[in-house]
Amino acid sequence: MVLTETSDEEIFQAVIVAVHVRENIEINGGDDVDEDIPVEPRPVRHDVLKASSTIIRYLEDWNDPIARKMEAILGSFKF
Repeated sequence: MVLTETSDEEIFQAVIVAVHVRENIEINGGDDVDEDIPVEPRPVRHDVLKASSTIIRYLEDWNDPIARKMEAILGSFKF
């Protein structure tokens, strides 16, 4: 629906519904975000480099062009 085709009454009703939903969020089961679960921090650069090195060592035994491409890509993380 195009905004210029929306009547004031339709906008009003949409706002009323949104307010009603917001006011009853706990009754309706919450907002799907569990704030009690801690967010896992992103790995630091050192961890990424260590993981890349481990994967590169694993790929060394593969005789496959894709393994060489992966080594090159993972090697780029060292900068």
